[in-house]
Amino acid sequence: MKKLFLVLAVLSLVLYGCLRTPPVVKDMVTTDGSLSDWGSKIKEDAADDSKWGADNELLKAGLLFDGANIYIAGEYVIGGDGNVNVFLVLIDLVGVTGAQTVSYTGLNDGNRNFTNPNGDIDLIVEVNQSNEYKVWRVSQDGSLTDITDQVTAQFGTGSTIAELKIPISEQVNQVKAVFAISGGTGGGNQWVGDFYPNQPDHDSAENGGIPQPAPVVNFVVCDKEGNVSEEINQTSEPEQPTESVIVVDGDLSDFGTPVATSTNPGGGNGANLYRLYVTYDATYLYIGFDTQNSGSWDVAYGIGIDTKPSGYTGDSDAWGRKISFGADYAVDYEIYFWWAGGSGLDSNNFCEWNGLDWNYRSIADAGGTFDYTGDTSSGLQTMEIAIPWSAIGGKQDVALIVWITGGSGSAVDSIPDDDSTIDNADEWNDSDTFTNLYLLQVN
Repeated sequence: MKKLFLVLAVLSLVLYGCLRTPPVVKDMVTTDGSLSDWGSKIKEDAADDSKWGADNELLKAGLLFDGANIYIAGEYVIGGDGNVNVFLVLIDLVGVTGAQTVSYTGLNDGNRNFTNPNGDIDLIVEVNQSNEYKVWRVSQDGSLTDITDQVTAQFGTGSTIAELKIPISEQVNQVKAVFAISGGTGGGNQWVGDFYPNQPDHDSAENGGIPQPAPVVNFVVCDKEGNVSEEINQTSEPEQPTESVIVVDGDLSDFGTPVATSTNPGGGNGANLYRLYVTYDATYLYIGFDTQNSGSWDVAYGIGIDTKPSGYTGDSDAWGRKISFGADYAVDYEIYFWWAGGSGLDSNNFCEWNGLDWNYRSIADAGGTFDYTGDTSSGLQTMEIAIPWSAIGGKQDVALIVWITGGSGSAVDSIPDDDSTIDNADEWNDSDTFTNLYLLQVN
């Protein structure tokens, strides 16, 4: 009887341990050179944003992590035999101490020099034009150890596709990665053709030359359950315009370069956002966006503005849509427009969260103005808005996102891209929690 009791006790402890320790999910994707099994986890970069043209373009970037392996995916073009350009991935294992700055000689004998001012760099991945690849582990002193023989890699066809599986032994809950088409160093600069996510110092560099060491501050992030997001710590700040530079007339050309571009498919030809423009002066915050609409549908256009630590994070927003906010974002204001497919722009609201509920007024009543282009054939094409700083608590840093939704339900597209708009087969009727907003840093 004692033996039976002892056996049962041991089995109970084993079962308890199994129940208490969640299993690691292995092989989230197959390392076969095809990205078809990545689904919405793959990030699409704009196909025309490289500083070096279409011959050196980053098209797709993927990061997954299952607690034991890091999965890297890339689709890209690297032009020019004999140059030092490579597909580059810098990886931060959160909680593991690597080196904040790396300076090394990589594939194609290219010297490279990067820094992560908000963390460190623990792994470096490079692939060149011939699909030669190297993976290095970075020590705290910046020295590199070649671990390529531990890595599984496969390559696709067409635009170069690389897929790698990198085992790690440390107990890590989260990994971060930056993807690039990188050249070498020269003239005091680290040369980069394209980044994903975009990096502010690179955005402001005319031809891709970033003073050494080149900082990386924005990341694709994945936890050990395979949840993918983006961490945008810094964005390129538009030049502060003088008074009257922005004319609110629906023509967005006076904004200059867009601050974000949507690469997600959108909700169809009447619900397809494209680019976001943001700038400011001493009196107004200016917001502009355009679409890739070719049809005129009944849809609502929403804008969320986060200015304070507290704000709305519920599950039914100012217009009753199933839209919420996460990742420490909580919006204080929403702007909404209704576009009627048969008659065009209908109503507008400037909505302010008071801590318990929403207060509603028109944009004009808030002291703002707007103008747009579009018609009942092709739908809304551009929207341009000026909101006085006085209406949103004064001149300050703001985080913003624009989305499209229907007469109810949730968002089907956003700028910046947010994974919540592509995570359900019925995006019109699910619920969305936005975690990827554009941050405008204000002087």
